[in-house]
Amino acid sequence: KVSRRINALEEYLIPKLRMEMRGIARVLDEREREDTFRLKRIKSKKAAEAKKLEQERVAAALSASNDAPEADSNAIPEADASDIVAEAPTKN
Repeated sequence: KVSRRINALEEYLIPKLRMEMRGIARVLDEREREDTFRLKRIKSKKAAEAKKLEQERVAAALSASNDAPEADSNAIPEADASDIVAEAPTKN
């Protein structure tokens, strides 16, 4: 009876479990490859979006500097030292 059980384990159960282990390992490897590919894809997509955004910012800055007149009529002129009149405090 014992030898039949040992034989069943060696000939049937152990090979079946090894095949299941190989199958699980294949599935896990495939998932890892998919995750790696997905992460690379997301990273490249973000990099492309960032590059596009930076190009849009540069283009907007260039067009704004080309469209803006040299002296803005609404801007407040900077005061220099000669424009400031300071009065000495008086004691009463």
